[in-house]
Order: sequence, then structure tokens, then C-alpha cells
Amino acid sequence: MNPKTKVALILSLISPFFAEVLSGSTPPLEVLTEPLSFPFLWAYYGAGVLLIREVWVRWGRNYIRLMLFGFIYGIVEEGLVIKSWFNPDWPDLDVFSVYGRVWGVNAVWAVWLTIFHSLMSITMPIMVVDALYPEFSGENSWGGGGLSLRPPRF
Repeated sequence: MNPKTKVALILSLISPFFAEVLSGSTPPLEVLTEPLSFPFLWAYYGAGVLLIREVWVRWGRNYIRLMLFGFIYGIVEEGLVIKSWFNPDWPDLDVFSVYGRVWGVNAVWAVWLTIFHSLMSITMPIMVVDALYPEFSGENSWGGGGLSLRPPRF
């Protein structure tokens, strides 16, 4: 296996582990007893962390930028895809289903999950893999040609 592929695979596996299993959102036993549970999470989180890492490396490795990309990931995942921000019956909300709502948004939940996903789904996995494999920390995953992801000019 290509060393870059191995590192990308490890990063894509660490992200759902940190975000779901380590945080307690998905119990470890559930990962073992439901065979499609972890592959689904792996595809979901793995694709996001690999894409964000690639853009982050190509745009310049700045940790503030990485956190901002993580915020974007949290907004897209919880706000736009899962839509837990807008659902007052979301099972994890508890008292915030009534007291934390602003203009139809579970505001406390939205802020908490945006910060959580920025740290646990994106920033921490990338930093751990960069620490474990420093020889790949500044390299993009897919080589140098073809795809151009330059930062926008304002």
C-alpha cells in the first residue's frame, strides 16, 4: 500500500472514532454489534476530514484556518445534513429543546456541536495524524497535479 494512502486511511478512520466512539455518542458495543454502523460513520466523517485536510494543506497550514474549516464542517453536518439544529424533538436536546431555541434554531446545541465537530471531527484527528506521520504533514494527499484548490482572492 502506498504510504500516503495508508496515512489517509488512518486519518479517515480516526475522525469517526474521535467524534463518535471516544465522545460516547456511539457506544463501542454498537460499533461491534451493528455491522453497518461504523462503515457509514467512516464514509461520512472520513470524506469530510480528508477533504478539509487537503484544502487546508493547499491553502497553507494555519491552525486558525483549520478550526474555521472545522466550524464549516460542523455547520454542514449538523445544521444542513442531519438538521439537528432545527428539530425541537431531537433526542439529545433535553431542556434545550424549549429554552435554547432562537428563531427556530436550537442555538445552544448549534454552538456546542459546531465547536465539538471542529475539534473532535476535524482538528484533533488531523493533528494526531500529523504528529504520528510528520513526514506527510505538509504534503497534499493526491499529488501535485490536476486539482487546483487555490484560496479565493478578495
